[in-house]
Amino acid sequence: MNNKSDNIRLFVGTYINLDFLFPENELNILQEQFDNSIKWVEKENIHLTWKYIGDLENNKLDQVITNLHAAANSINDITVILKKVVIWPNNKFPRQLVIIGDDTNGNATKLYKDINLKLVNLGVKKEKRSFNPHITLARFRLKNKPSEPFNIPDGFKFDEVKFDISNINLIQSSLTPKGSIYNVLNSFNLNQNQYLKLY
Repeated sequence: MNNKSDNIRLFVGTYINLDFLFPENELNILQEQFDNSIKWVEKENIHLTWKYIGDLENNKLDQVITNLHAAANSINDITVILKKVVIWPNNKFPRQLVIIGDDTNGNATKLYKDINLKLVNLGVKKEKRSFNPHITLARFRLKNKPSEPFNIPDGFKFDEVKFDISNINLIQSSLTPKGSIYNVLNSFNLNQNQYLKLY
């Protein structure tokens, strides 16, 4: 059995700057309407998740990189339509505040499936759910069901907008008392033969 210190916690994601939806000051004003029952994702950490890998042995890292490079190199032209802000699972017992989207041409779903298939051979659990593009804005920290259903402020409403994705990142997530710290280990451009090795 591997020692826990020999493992590394990983996920695959694409960072997204939401200034085109919510200018920084506007998002800050919206955030001030909430109390400490909601924890916002730091602006620099906002991302779309392709695959949560979890704790993996360090000696498998190079194999993960090779497989992600192959997956990214086989895909191009990914466009997601960002639709609206919703509450998961529902507004009566909120857990997450997320932006949901649609895969416009099937390429995002194809990449998601390819990553899953390539990593399962390394002992990474395969996702059974279908791909549902989303961006987590915040997580609710509620111990009990709220007395009233939570309603999303009008300021979070926006017109549907297309968002192009050109790369995926292998990201290390380190847990600390103050929250998770993300570190990009590798960045893979779509439909390119090369990738940027950062670790």
